[in-house]
Amino acid sequence: MFASCVAGWHSHRASALPGGCVRLVRESGNPHDPNAIEVHNTHGQRIGFLLPQQSAFLAPYIDSLPISLAGRLLSPDEAGYNEKLAQTRPQLIVSVFMNPALGSTIPARTAVTSGYPQTMLDRPT
Repeated sequence: MFASCVAGWHSHRASALPGGCVRLVRESGNPHDPNAIEVHNTHGQRIGFLLPQQSAFLAPYIDSLPISLAGRLLSPDEAGYNEKLAQTRPQLIVSVFMNPALGSTIPARTAVTSGYPQTMLDRPT
């Protein structure tokens, strides 16, 4: 699990509510960032992107399918929530799940399976 934020939030028409779950989707054909990972709301609309340095690290693992990602926006009642940031770059908690059927070479400190339904383990994004 790691902290991030939704980059590009201000340039997308779609949004998500604080505390809401988001889906992280690999966008390998992005002409501006070959490692891009989109952040989608529960309606499947793009609300922004994962930070480029985090995408650069995670993209090779997603492309080879040993991991999947799940996210949640911070809510106002959580420690670290920043109202000003929530308007421009909402804070995001990302969980990384190993797909046990494929195995993984991702560092153990990055792979976390607590806090989300077990079915997320079997579902690549």
